[in-house]
Amino acid sequence: MFCLKKAATSLKAVVEKKVFKMYSKEEQAAIKRDFWTAYGKYMMPVPGADGDNRNWVNYKTGVKNIFFKPDFTRQSVRVSVVINHSDEAMRQRFFNQFLQLRPLFDAVVGTGWQWMFNKDEGSIALQLEGPDIFKRNDWPAAISFLKEQMILLDAFWEDVKPVFEGLR
Repeated sequence: MFCLKKAATSLKAVVEKKVFKMYSKEEQAAIKRDFWTAYGKYMMPVPGADGDNRNWVNYKTGVKNIFFKPDFTRQSVRVSVVINHSDEAMRQRFFNQFLQLRPLFDAVVGTGWQWMFNKDEGSIALQLEGPDIFKRNDWPAAISFLKEQMILLDAFWEDVKPVFEGLR
C-alpha cells in the first residue's frame, strides 16, 4: 500500500511538473553563491539614484531596522522592504510612515506590492513566480526583475530616506 501511495505521489509531481533535481547542501550553496556573485557583478556598474555606487546584493538603507532584501528561491524571485525593529511600536511607526508615503511609492516603484504587518515584522514585497534559482536559464529573468525593482526602490528611497531618519 505504501509503495502504491508513493508511486501515485511521484506521478502527481511529474504531471504537475514539480519534480526537482536533488542537490547536496554544498551544491545548493555553490549555485546560490554563483547566482548572487553574477547578480552583483551585473549590477556593479549601475549607480544609485544619487550617482554613488551601491552594493545591490546587500543594500544598505542607512536607517537601522529597514532593509531592502532581494531573494531568489526554487519557486520565485522576490524583492522586499523589511522592517524588523525589535520594538513593535517603532516597527508600527515605520510601517505607518511607509503607508503615508504609499502614493509616492506607487508612483515611483509601481503597484502590485503586498503590504503586510504582523507581530514580527512589517514588509512590502513584490514577487515574480516561476523562476528557479537552480535553473541557470532562469537567471536572466531573475536578474532583470531584481535590477528593475531595486533601482526603483533606490529612487524612492533617495526621496524619502530623510523622513525615516527623523523617526529614530
